[in-house]
Amino acid sequence: MNLSHVIVELDAKVVVSFLSSSSKIHPKLWALVNKRRLLLRNLHNAQVHYAFREANRSADALASLGRTQDDDFVIFLSPRLY
Repeated sequence: MNLSHVIVELDAKVVVSFLSSSSKIHPKLWALVNKRRLLLRNLHNAQVHYAFREANRSADALASLGRTQDDDFVIFLSPRLY
């Protein structure tokens, strides 16, 4: 997609910690976390930040919408306001 800057905001501190550091992870989570770490490393200027749930309402609404979608990938042509 030729993304030049990616900022990932999560409302789960432990996941931000897993993705932001190279610390050891429980073996059952290792493959899942390691795949995401590799993806982030392959993106230029990728950053992972913690965001309070209250500041993350749009992302929460999109996640809820995603659980009900049949499509694997959706592109919004304009911002959705929640």
